[in-house]
Amino acid sequence: MADDVTLLPCPFCGAPAELGVREWPGGAKDYWVWCSRYSATDSGGCFAMTREHQDPDNAIAAWNTRVPDPRIADLEAQLTEARRWSSTLADTADDLRAELREAEKRIAELEGQVAMLTAALANAEEQPPETWAAT
Repeated sequence: MADDVTLLPCPFCGAPAELGVREWPGGAKDYWVWCSRYSATDSGGCFAMTREHQDPDNAIAAWNTRVPDPRIADLEAQLTEARRWSSTLADTADDLRAELREAEKRIAELEGQVAMLTAALANAEEQPPETWAAT
């Protein structure tokens, strides 16, 4: 096996690939390549791997010539757009929360002014009209 051979990333998820080897009694070996995120049980893992080969170069060639499913690029584009939209919404939500805080402060100020004017009006109504003064 040539030392300068590089394993391409997983064609499905982009994770690094790993070369596996299993040695059998008598010295025979099997080689295969799998995604470093491979998991037969974890639904969040990747299931990409080659079949077993008797030569490491064949296993590497089988891995490096795999063609990604064209649906992946479309899904990745949708994911990128969804992340961009989510970020935009988060920024908008932050802006709206700041505006809401300012509106709540203004409402509290106005409620205070209304309470003061209501109290002043109630107090003025208790006084004879000749004591009323324009303010």
